[in-house]
Amino acid sequence: MLSIYNNSEDLIILIHEIYGINPFILDTANRFALYGVIFCYGSRIRDYTDISPSCPALLLFPSHEKSFNVRGFVSSFKKPGVEVHTLEGNHGFADSYSSEYNKSSAQKTFALIDDFLKENSSGS
Repeated sequence: MLSIYNNSEDLIILIHEIYGINPFILDTANRFALYGVIFCYGSRIRDYTDISPSCPALLLFPSHEKSFNVRGFVSSFKKPGVEVHTLEGNHGFADSYSSEYNKSSAQKTFALIDDFLKENSSGS
């Protein structure tokens, strides 16, 4: 799924649920002038903790993930300019088409994304 946010001054692309895209985005953030990157369910980031983005980053994880220990990762992952949030539910909690959809967590997710976009747009 690819979502695009455009406020007429900025173009921010949100890439969601694409396996292995995290290292590409982190590397891209370090080579180009991006206003920010957002990872929703970005579980593969756990394999690339040595890469730090040069722009603000928002990481949104489910409280339960089959592929790794979210709580352990979140408690140990500290990087400047990186906001990390854990939301109640399983992988797919913010996807209204998923059987794992959690309306409350989805609403919190989109509020966090909206705040992040407002704080990190070039117009601010």
